[in-house]
This record gives sequence, C-alpha cells and structure tokens, in this order.
Amino acid sequence: MRMQVGNPKLQIEFDTICSYMSRKKIYILCFYHKSQKSIMQLDQNPFFRKTITPWYDSNFACWVLIWSMVLVFCFAVGGMIVVDDDPKLTRHLWFPLLLGGLSGFLIVKVYVRLKVRMSNE
Repeated sequence: MRMQVGNPKLQIEFDTICSYMSRKKIYILCFYHKSQKSIMQLDQNPFFRKTITPWYDSNFACWVLIWSMVLVFCFAVGGMIVVDDDPKLTRHLWFPLLLGGLSGFLIVKVYVRLKVRMSNE
C-alpha cells in the first residue's frame, strides 16, 4: 500500500518501514507539516533510553534470592538424608527431590542472568 504525502515525490511504503523498524530496531517518526512537508528520523542513541531495572531484578535482590535458594537446597539435602535413614519415609522422597531440583534450577538461572548482565555493562 502506498500513501502520497504532500509532494508526489515523497511516497512511503508502509511495508518497507515496518520491515526496516523490525530489522534495525529503530523507531521512525513520519512528520507531516503544511509548511515543512518532510520526514524526520529519530536519533538512534538518545541519552534517555537507559533501561530501568525493577527493584526485584536488581543485583542485590538476585544475590538475596541465590543465597536463600542455597539455604532451601541445603534443607532439601537434609530431607533426602532423613528419608534415606528411615525406610518408612521412602515414599516421601519426591518432595525433597523436587525442592532441591527447583531451588538448584533457580540458583543456576539467576546466576546466569547476573553474569549476562555484568558482561553487558
């Protein structure tokens, strides 16, 4: 679809703009004014585009989460040791295994997120 903007020489293809925006991740502002009749492009690296990290994804919160999950993992290992000692409790082994697996997964996931963030800064 083509749209004529004031001057017949200034024609914009919407498909081209959308594909350009998705490839380059640049936002284009099409600005039409009666006296100017021009197309403006936004600055690619303005100073106000710094990402804001929410408090629950800050470095401090991630480290608190990692250390609390280490404590949960130790608690789960203690539960596995207790289940191993008492044969009546073997049918409840799934709970400490699940607790240890989930806390171990969170430890690894949050640690990788911190390392990626620190390598990007």
